[in-house]
Amino acid sequence: MKVLLTAFGSTGDVYPIIAYGRALVQRGHQVLFATPPLYEADVKKAGLEFFSVPPYWSQEEFAAFMARQNRTPLPMLQLRNLYKASLGFVGEMFDKLSAALKDCDVMIVSYMFPTIGRVAQLQDKPVAIFYFCHNFIPSKNFPMEGFPKPPRALPAKLKEAYNRRTWTITNDLIDNTINHLLSPFIEERRLEPFHGWMTDPAPLGIVAVSEIFKERRGIEDPRYKFTGYLRWQAGEDSQMEEELKTFCNGELVPVLNFGSISFGRAEQLMKRFCKNWPQGKKFILQNGWIKFQAPMDRPEIKVIGKMSHDQLLRFASMVIHSCGAGITASVMYAGKPHIGIPHFGDQPFFASEIERLGIGVKIPKTRWPERLPAAVQEIEETPKYRLAAEGLMPKVRAEDGPRKSVEVLEELVKNWKGWPKTEA
Repeated sequence: MKVLLTAFGSTGDVYPIIAYGRALVQRGHQVLFATPPLYEADVKKAGLEFFSVPPYWSQEEFAAFMARQNRTPLPMLQLRNLYKASLGFVGEMFDKLSAALKDCDVMIVSYMFPTIGRVAQLQDKPVAIFYFCHNFIPSKNFPMEGFPKPPRALPAKLKEAYNRRTWTITNDLIDNTINHLLSPFIEERRLEPFHGWMTDPAPLGIVAVSEIFKERRGIEDPRYKFTGYLRWQAGEDSQMEEELKTFCNGELVPVLNFGSISFGRAEQLMKRFCKNWPQGKKFILQNGWIKFQAPMDRPEIKVIGKMSHDQLLRFASMVIHSCGAGITASVMYAGKPHIGIPHFGDQPFFASEIERLGIGVKIPKTRWPERLPAAVQEIEETPKYRLAAEGLMPKVRAEDGPRKSVEVLEELVKNWKGWPKTEA
């Protein structure tokens, strides 16, 4: 089969789909990867066919948008920002993906953009949603985030009914918001309004998350398949390997990675960090999209650029990160303790899960430069975090996310009978 992959956003959104594309090719399938030009080199380096779609933003423009999201307080408003930003190019994206899908058998879209699946529906072809986090998947055991939990004394059936209602309310609010924002596009193309963003997004949901996280949520809908992580790494850097060996001198040191999180005040944050970080204590800081600069008077703080997670984390005693799905997966794969500094989106959820599993701690984003030294000390002086992280590592590594993700898609296409016909 030929698969149309789509991916938008940060490296954490795109790299797992690159891994999926490679798994599909290795299984004998064809892949067309539709993503912004920012990732063209990464896609081609993986041996996948690249297809350019908007937004045609530079990394600086993507980073600026991430900074705006970081300043937006509520998930609903963050989602609104995403769709509002697409107004200028949604028509071109729709047309390009429609043309590309004509030569493909199935389409993959992100859980943030299930509306793109309308392209497949209009061609009566299957579509699957790719999830990097499962806190947006309805569960009878939990209310939608932002709603209070039901009283403990409430009977189980009433708790479940309450929880389901919170998901329905949220779904309706999201549907109405998206349809209002995209109304010019919907009317121009004479499309039916979008519905089921959260409760009925697609025939298949591929949840590329470790099953370690699955059981607690109690997700029973058979359309959602937990497959395990899909991880794609930048190439290893032999020069940086030698630099880090020299810098660490056989010692494991704390590593900070904020990935594509952007704050818009990197210099100020760096000053606060340097003011509070102990003199002489080694620290590796990966600059990411925020572009931290190395302090001239602190040789024990080494700032590095783009580098394979697996290569970098071999030098880590612990990892300080924003709890995005991609970096969380890499740290679990490396078996290192976490210090979570969640900012938005799925990050608060994964930060809470890290604490629940006993593999790390979290600190607030507003005061992290001041709180970090104490958190590092707690991890260093409390072996249970390291032991718990090392204990989960074999389970994470044993999961074959690429194979399982391909198999569930093959099953969808094999058994496809078309979209349900709507009455005229």
